[in-house]
Amino acid sequence: MVTKHCDSREIQGMVTIQCDSSEIQDMVTKHCDSSEIQGMVTIQCDSSEIQGMVTSHYDSREIQDMVTKHCDSSEIQDMVTSHCDSSEIQDMVTSHCDLS
Repeated sequence: MVTKHCDSREIQGMVTIQCDSSEIQDMVTKHCDSSEIQGMVTIQCDSSEIQGMVTSHYDSREIQDMVTKHCDSSEIQDMVTSHCDSSEIQDMVTSHCDLS
């Protein structure tokens, strides 16, 4: 998804920074009903197919409600932790993104 559709160094930088720290997990826990989470969803789903699905089927309120309802569960934190602590994600981003 993101690895195949990175449009700019900015996107790669954001993905790298987010996955390179525990800040994501903190944001999910502390700011689950803020627009920041909605922004994260948009950035991470940068594949036009996925982004189109999200846009078509969920409005902003629905997305925020979904995040709010689930962000306190260990499932979401585990998912974020397992993906963002994995060097595989960073390697894929580095390999497939245009650094220039």
